[in-house]
Amino acid sequence: MAQADASVGLVYAWSVHINEGGLLTGAYIAWEIEGEAYLPLVYTNFVGNASVPLIRRAALEQVGYYNCKLKAQNAQGCEDWEICLRIAEQYQFRVVPEFLIGYRQVMGSMACNYRSMEKSHLLIVTDVQRRYPTTSPHNLPVGHV
Repeated sequence: MAQADASVGLVYAWSVHINEGGLLTGAYIAWEIEGEAYLPLVYTNFVGNASVPLIRRAALEQVGYYNCKLKAQNAQGCEDWEICLRIAEQYQFRVVPEFLIGYRQVMGSMACNYRSMEKSHLLIVTDVQRRYPTTSPHNLPVGHV
């Protein structure tokens, strides 16, 4: 972030999933999408989770903070993706192509509540489609590592 100009609002790195004991599960997220990231981010949350992004304070203050309304709708789970989308609408993204984050998978965590996660995802996708009706699956990102 210190090396990026003010157009960059978010820097992310690659992450691996680890189990409750800290061992690698074999799952990982390693995309190299930079610059204009909104459309690729619509189709896949290549940032991964809330432990990953480094967000420029000015960007966060401009787009607003985490959306607490999802929890009130029993749709908790995609707040991190939603805030990244808002940042991507106005700022560039950069990646550090290194595995720097271990995302611990814990039984009973919020990420395991599939109904809430599904509802959260659907609300965000519906909002994107409402605001950008020409968004097309033909614009899918390429280059999953």
